[in-house]
Amino acid sequence: QRYPYKFDSSINSWVSFVRYNDTPSEIFCATNMNRIKGRQQYLFLGTNCVARYDDPKKPFLLANTILHEMAHKMGLEHEHQRPDRDCYIYVAPSLIALTDLLNPFGKKPGYRYPSGFPYDYDSIMHYDIDDYTKYHAHGNVTRPLGNLDPTFTALDVHKLNNYCGRKSYCAEQNNCASFYDFAKTNQRCWRRGPDYTSDP
Repeated sequence: QRYPYKFDSSINSWVSFVRYNDTPSEIFCATNMNRIKGRQQYLFLGTNCVARYDDPKKPFLLANTILHEMAHKMGLEHEHQRPDRDCYIYVAPSLIALTDLLNPFGKKPGYRYPSGFPYDYDSIMHYDIDDYTKYHAHGNVTRPLGNLDPTFTALDVHKLNNYCGRKSYCAEQNNCASFYDFAKTNQRCWRRGPDYTSDP
């Protein structure tokens, strides 16, 4: 591995991926949120996790999972854990009550999400579950949440760029009034519009 101290024209990538073999019993695919200063950035793909997600019935599930974890490393949180998610999706109480993996279906505080973005039903940052009756868009029990192919949505990319200085979706499009109107009339919403000013 090289550590350039000046621009080297022979180097075409500043990110390297180093294979690490974990123990056969590892079951998780996971990573830490955001960059951790002063150390190598790890993406853990447990052997049993990879085997579990390499499902011929869902040919893109493994690739989606890897991209999902890479997005965590770059700063994206789960879309289904947004503090305003009840405005847009149904999450069954039995999922919210889960205690493993730090409650993967509970709401997270607003400061962990960029303000000024509509809910992204297709975001790669949703979990994939088989029982749509427990986890779906309001009014459409059969609509799966998340992307069906291993790609970021336009809003996923916009959020990543927002972390680096790009304006939010609402600021760029100047058309978020409908989100505020929706929130005012929807009994499930705890706040008005797409700005995170307080938590539930």
